[in-house]
Amino acid sequence: MSQEQPTFHLGLTMAGAVSAGAYTAGVIDYLLEALNTWEYYKEHGHGTLPVPQHQVKIEVVGGASAGGVTAALMALAAKVGIEPVKEKDYEAACKPDFKPNNLLFEAWVNIVDEPKGRDTFQQMLGTEDIVEDQVPSLLNSKVIDAIAEQALREVEAQWDKGQNLPPYIAEDLDVLLTLCSLKGVPMGIEFDSDISGKQKIKPSYQMQTHKLLARFNYQRKGSEQGGDVQDDLAYGLEAAEMRQRLIECAKSTAAFPIGLAARPLQGLSKKYLMRQFATFGKLKEDALERMFEGLHDPFNFMSIDGGTLNNEPFGETEILLKKGNASLPKNCGIVLIDPFPNFTEPSNQVPKGKAKKEVPTAANTLEAIISPILSTLIHQGRFKEQDLEEVVESKAGCKKNMIFPSRRDAKRRKVEGNYLACGALSGFSGFIDRQFRVHDFFLGRKNCRNFLRYFFVLEYAEGDPVPELFQNWSQEALDCYRMSRPTQPGYYQLPIIPCFDFMEAVEAARVKYPETSERDLNWEVGHPEPFPFPQLGAEELIGRYEGALKVRASAIVRAMDAKLRKGSDGGDDASGEDTDASKADEQLELFWAKRFPKKPWANIAGAVSRSLLQWLAPGLVARNVLKVVLKDLGRSGLVRW
Repeated sequence: MSQEQPTFHLGLTMAGAVSAGAYTAGVIDYLLEALNTWEYYKEHGHGTLPVPQHQVKIEVVGGASAGGVTAALMALAAKVGIEPVKEKDYEAACKPDFKPNNLLFEAWVNIVDEPKGRDTFQQMLGTEDIVEDQVPSLLNSKVIDAIAEQALREVEAQWDKGQNLPPYIAEDLDVLLTLCSLKGVPMGIEFDSDISGKQKIKPSYQMQTHKLLARFNYQRKGSEQGGDVQDDLAYGLEAAEMRQRLIECAKSTAAFPIGLAARPLQGLSKKYLMRQFATFGKLKEDALERMFEGLHDPFNFMSIDGGTLNNEPFGETEILLKKGNASLPKNCGIVLIDPFPNFTEPSNQVPKGKAKKEVPTAANTLEAIISPILSTLIHQGRFKEQDLEEVVESKAGCKKNMIFPSRRDAKRRKVEGNYLACGALSGFSGFIDRQFRVHDFFLGRKNCRNFLRYFFVLEYAEGDPVPELFQNWSQEALDCYRMSRPTQPGYYQLPIIPCFDFMEAVEAARVKYPETSERDLNWEVGHPEPFPFPQLGAEELIGRYEGALKVRASAIVRAMDAKLRKGSDGGDDASGEDTDASKADEQLELFWAKRFPKKPWANIAGAVSRSLLQWLAPGLVARNVLKVVLKDLGRSGLVRW
C-alpha cells in the first residue's frame, strides 16, 4: 500500500464499568473484527464492494477500572490475535462450555465460571482470602487473580510465534491505565521566607496527589532497570516482566474500593513517576526535582480502583496522541467507550428566562450528609480542569465520539431506562449470571457496528470537496458508502472505518427492496431483532447463593470478632521500643482499668453475645443481601418471579 494514503490517528478511552466491562469487551471485539476485515479486503479485494484505501492507526488505548483491564487485554490481543465472537455464534456462546480463541470473551464472559461447578460469583463468596483473621474485602478477590493469570498464560504461550502487530495498530502503541494510590505522592511549593538562606527546612505549602498513571509502550525494548533512559517514559511490552507488570496494574486499576481487595504495586521508580507528571501535568523537570526530593525510590504503594479519581482519561489519551509533538496530528480523534454515560439534559426543556426550581437538600442529619460528602469528593477528584480549558478555548482540534449502550425491543423501539444486564447493583450484577455478560457482550458488538456506520464519520456539503481523509476515494466508493445527513439535506457523511458486513447486508436488502430509500435500508440493517434480555429466576438465585453468602458472612464476622478480642487484650507492641508513645499507651491502660474495672460477669456476657452474633448474623446478612439484590435486579427487569 502506498505510504501517501491519508491516515486517521485514533485514541481509545475505556471508562470504568465493573462487570459491564463485558459490554466494552464486545465493542472492542467488533472494532478489531471490522479493522481486520478491512485490511484483508485491502490486500485481496472484495469482489462486489469498493475498498477504501486510507488508513486508520490506533495510537493510544487507555482506561480506568474495568476499562483499564480491557485496554490491557486489547493491547495484548493485538499482538497474539483473537477470533471474533460473531452474531452467528450467539446460541453457542450462551452455553457455558463455549471456549473461543478470544482473550476478551474469556476474560469478561467466561471469567472463571466452572461449567459443572461453581460460577464466578460463588467463587467470589469463597473464604480462601481470609487468613489469620484478615479480611481484605467484602468479596474474595482471588477470582481476579485467576482471571489475570489465565489471560497472561494464554498471551505468553503465543507471544514468541513471530506475529507482527496488525497494520491498524501503531508500532509505538501507548497503553495507559489510571491508578489511585492510598499513599500520596508528596509535593511542596516553597515560599521565600528564609532571609538568611540558612534554614535546612524551607517553609513550603505541602500537598499530596493520589492520582497516578501507568504507561506502557510497544516500542520500548528494555525494562526500566536496563537500556536507554527513554525507557523511563513507559514500560516496554516486549519484555516479559513488563507484561506481568501490565497485568498487575490492570488488577490494581480494577480494585473496586471495599468490594474488592486493594492491590500492592511495587517498583515504580522516582524517575518514572516524574516523567508521567511531566507528560500529563505539564510540569518542568527542575520543578519536579524539587517537588519529589523526599520521595522514596522506588515508590511502593497500595492501589485501589483507578476510576475513583480518573474514570475517563480521555484528556491523557489526547496528550499521548501528540506523540511528544506540540500539536495533534492531522485527522485524529478519540473514542470514549462508556457503559454508564452521563447525559446533559437538553436546554430546550427549560423555558427561556425561567430557571429550574432548586430542590433543597436535607443536610442537617448524619445519614443525609454522608452520601453527598462522598459524592462531592469523588466528583471533585474526577473534575478535568485541563480538558475543560481545551473545550472552552477551542484548542483541541480532535474529533471526540462516545460509544454507549443503546437497546431496542422486539418492535425495534428504543428501550427507556436500563440497557445493560450488567448495570444493576452498581455494575456488579454481571458477576451473578453468565447470561447477563453474554447479552452485554453482544450488545457492545451491535452498538459498535452502528456507531461506525452512523456516527464515526466525517461530513461534507454537496458541491464541496470531500474531507482530506477521503481524497483518494473513487466515485464508486463515494456513492456506495456515503449517507445523507437526516436533519440537513445536501450534507453527506462518510465512514472513517468501513463495516463490510453492514454494507453487504445493505446491498442484499437493496436487491430485495429496490424502492426503499438508502437511509431506510441502513436503518433496517442496523436494527435487527434484538437478542432476548436475560432474566434469572428468583428462587434459582436464592438457591444458588444463599448458602455461599452465609459462609462468607460467617467468616467475616468471626474474623472481625477475633480482631476485636485481640485488640481489647492490648495486643503486642509492634515496635518493641520504650518510646514516649508506648509509655502514654501504658498509662492509659492503667487509668482505664482503674476507672472502669471489669465486672465478673463481663467475660461471660461477652462470650454469649459473640456466640449469638456468630449464630444469627450470617443468616440475617444473607437474607438482607438477597433482598437488596432481588430488588435491584427486579427494577432492571432481570428477575423472573
